[in-house]
Amino acid sequence: MAVEMHDDKEKSGMLASEYAFLVFAVLVMTEIMCVMALSMYRISPWLLRITGDQGEADRVTAAKKRYGTILQRTTVVATVTRRIVVSMDAGAFSTNLALSLGIALAAFLVPKPKV
Repeated sequence: MAVEMHDDKEKSGMLASEYAFLVFAVLVMTEIMCVMALSMYRISPWLLRITGDQGEADRVTAAKKRYGTILQRTTVVATVTRRIVVSMDAGAFSTNLALSLGIALAAFLVPKPKV
């Protein structure tokens, strides 16, 4: 959307290129799902320990250890690839999308729960 609004005279290839839009949409959905899962894995153990459900908190922590690295790498790859697709489609790197990587990685700022 930022690319489309940037230049009124010239549209980006997004309107003409259905394949670029399809790839962009798949990457956005991948990123959203991974960020949601990572956020749940980071925040859930804290909430479960506060509510007194230690067994469930340990189960979530074990699942995070098992799947967390895969989700982190998938998030970073999807975000960077999405920016590359938009840059190739627009013909230039868009600094408006640079914030998206920070948002995707914000879940990593929550400290790990103490076991």
